[in-house]
Amino acid sequence: MQHFSNNDHLAGDEAVEAVSRYVAGLQRVMPPATGSGRALDAGAAEFARSCASCHGPRGQAVASRGIPALARQHASYLERKMREAAAGQNSIGQSHRAIISRIPPERAEAIADWLSREPL
Repeated sequence: MQHFSNNDHLAGDEAVEAVSRYVAGLQRVMPPATGSGRALDAGAAEFARSCASCHGPRGQAVASRGIPALARQHASYLERKMREAAAGQNSIGQSHRAIISRIPPERAEAIADWLSREPL
């Protein structure tokens, strides 16, 4: 991906934004993989408490703040990213670590499952 986003290919913020808008508008071929569905209400409640102030009430992208969409992502991907962030193992981990590390694993799983089912 870095090859396509370097300055020789995308010169300036406008070009990057145009590509971002294009990719965001692509339709999914397959629906995202979801979790068990056993704790969707708990996932929605925990997301509202811990995440919605930055990520919006339904996990949609906030382009003006550089926040990607979480809704309709694969549940297993979201779970892994939350585990990595809680452990400080990825770039989002530093800004999210304090918040995510307070969320018990079963609640993180519920959040991921709920987000995977939310419409964009």
